[in-house]
Amino acid sequence: MRWIKPRDVSVHEHGPVTPHAVNPDIRFAEAYPADGETPRVRVMQALICARYLGRPDEARAALVRIGGGLSDPEQRGLAEDLARELGVSLLPEG
Repeated sequence: MRWIKPRDVSVHEHGPVTPHAVNPDIRFAEAYPADGETPRVRVMQALICARYLGRPDEARAALVRIGGGLSDPEQRGLAEDLARELGVSLLPEG
């Protein structure tokens, strides 16, 4: 059993967000890098890491790996907002 340190948990209006909440997304993105959903999964991973878990380095890494794979303007906008907050650029795939 792993103990969760207070710095690893933030309280959100819907209850606590734990590191375990983001792990399935990470596993999906790593297991299926070419899947069409992977860029959206990485946006959610970055959002959770940056705003709820206080893990900006992991959030930056997720954003950089998105590349140009977001076709939905709303998702792209969220990724760009997060990138600005974290001081990184979204790189085109290639």
